[in-house]
Amino acid sequence: MKLDTYTDTELERFALLQKLRESALTRLVFEKTDGTLRQMNCTLKDGAYPALKQRDLMEQIQPRNPNVLCVYDLDKNAWRSFRLNSIKSVAW
Repeated sequence: MKLDTYTDTELERFALLQKLRESALTRLVFEKTDGTLRQMNCTLKDGAYPALKQRDLMEQIQPRNPNVLCVYDLDKNAWRSFRLNSIKSVAW
Protein backbone atom coordinates (compact mmCIF):
# COMPACT_ATOMS: atom_id res chain seq x y z
CA MET A 1 0.00 0.00 0.00
CA LYS A 2 1.38 3.40 -0.92
CA LEU A 3 0.27 6.76 0.41
CA ASP A 4 1.47 9.88 -1.39
CA THR A 5 0.18 12.10 1.38
CA TYR A 6 -1.13 11.35 4.83
CA THR A 7 -3.68 13.48 6.59
CA ASP A 8 -3.85 13.29 10.34
CA THR A 9 -7.33 12.08 11.20
CA GLU A 10 -8.29 9.74 13.99
CA LEU A 11 -9.59 7.12 11.55
CA GLU A 12 -6.35 7.09 9.54
CA ARG A 13 -4.26 6.99 12.72
CA PHE A 14 -6.29 4.03 13.97
CA ALA A 15 -5.99 2.25 10.60
CA LEU A 16 -2.21 2.77 10.53
CA LEU A 17 -1.87 1.50 14.11
CA GLN A 18 -3.90 -1.62 13.26
CA LYS A 19 -1.71 -2.40 10.23
CA LEU A 20 1.48 -1.82 12.25
CA ARG A 21 0.19 -4.24 14.90
CA GLU A 22 -0.64 -6.88 12.26
CA SER A 23 2.53 -6.64 10.16
CA ALA A 24 5.94 -7.91 11.24
CA LEU A 25 7.53 -5.38 8.87
CA THR A 26 6.24 -2.02 7.68
CA ARG A 27 8.43 0.20 5.54
CA LEU A 28 7.79 3.91 6.13
CA VAL A 29 9.25 6.87 4.31
CA PHE A 30 8.77 10.17 6.08
CA GLU A 31 10.23 13.65 6.11
CA LYS A 32 12.31 14.46 9.17
CA THR A 33 12.04 17.86 10.83
CA ASP A 34 15.27 18.94 9.10
CA GLY A 35 13.65 18.25 5.70
CA THR A 36 15.53 15.07 4.83
CA LEU A 37 13.71 11.87 3.92
CA ARG A 38 14.10 8.85 6.17
CA GLN A 39 13.19 5.25 5.43
CA MET A 40 12.39 3.10 8.43
CA ASN A 41 11.53 -0.58 8.76
CA CYS A 42 9.28 -0.75 11.78
CA THR A 43 6.54 -2.67 13.56
CA LEU A 44 4.17 -2.74 16.51
CA LYS A 45 3.46 -6.48 16.17
CA ASP A 46 3.44 -8.26 19.52
CA GLY A 47 6.59 -10.30 20.05
CA ALA A 48 8.60 -8.42 17.41
CA TYR A 49 10.08 -5.99 19.94
CA PRO A 50 11.31 -6.14 23.54
CA ALA A 51 8.75 -5.96 26.33
CA LEU A 52 7.59 -2.46 27.14
CA LYS A 53 7.99 -0.84 30.52
CA GLN A 54 4.70 0.34 32.06
CA ARG A 55 5.50 3.99 31.23
CA ASP A 56 6.21 3.13 27.58
CA LEU A 57 3.06 1.04 27.37
CA MET A 58 0.96 3.97 28.59
CA GLU A 59 2.59 6.18 25.93
CA GLN A 60 1.54 3.67 23.26
CA ILE A 61 -2.04 3.60 24.54
CA GLN A 62 -2.43 7.32 25.15
CA PRO A 63 0.33 9.35 23.48
CA ARG A 64 1.11 12.86 24.68
CA ASN A 65 0.81 14.19 21.14
CA PRO A 66 -1.81 12.51 18.89
CA ASN A 67 0.06 13.79 15.80
CA VAL A 68 3.14 11.72 16.70
CA LEU A 69 3.40 7.94 16.46
CA CYS A 70 5.96 5.80 18.26
CA VAL A 71 7.08 2.55 16.57
CA TYR A 72 9.84 -0.01 16.99
CA ASP A 73 12.63 0.51 14.41
CA LEU A 74 13.74 -2.98 13.34
CA ASP A 75 17.06 -1.79 11.91
CA LYS A 76 18.15 0.24 14.94
CA ASN A 77 16.48 -2.06 17.52
CA ALA A 78 15.08 0.99 19.26
CA TRP A 79 11.87 2.99 19.65
CA ARG A 80 11.51 5.90 17.24
CA SER A 81 8.76 8.42 16.60
CA PHE A 82 7.59 10.54 13.70
CA ARG A 83 4.84 13.01 12.86
CA LEU A 84 1.90 11.44 11.06
CA ASN A 85 1.64 14.29 8.58
CA SER A 86 5.28 13.74 7.54
CA ILE A 87 4.63 10.27 6.04
CA LYS A 88 5.39 10.08 2.32
CA SER A 89 4.77 6.34 1.76
CA VAL A 90 3.87 3.17 3.61
CA ALA A 91 4.46 -0.40 2.40
CA TRP A 92 3.49 -3.64 4.11
